[in-house]
Amino acid sequence: MIKLSKRLLEIVNHLDFKEKVLDVGCDHGKLAIYLILNNHYNNINVSDNKLSALNQAIKNIEDYNLKDKITYHLGEGIEFIDNLDLDT
Repeated sequence: MIKLSKRLLEIVNHLDFKEKVLDVGCDHGKLAIYLILNNHYNNINVSDNKLSALNQAIKNIEDYNLKDKITYHLGEGIEFIDNLDLDT
């Protein structure tokens, strides 16, 4: 099971668990992986503006066999958000 920092757990405590979500600045993808593994969401979009961080997130997503549940995007902030169907 993936472990989250206190900061990421605090984020989890403030989510309303809507159906569609985007994790901006996903870093290594731990938050998205945790949320999927704990059945809070069926799928999540993640983004990061650093290719090295996004590549690590992709590796972690693949390690947890969640490629079909987590979609990743390389980009600044929310520049592509208009193309996504999101709740949170």
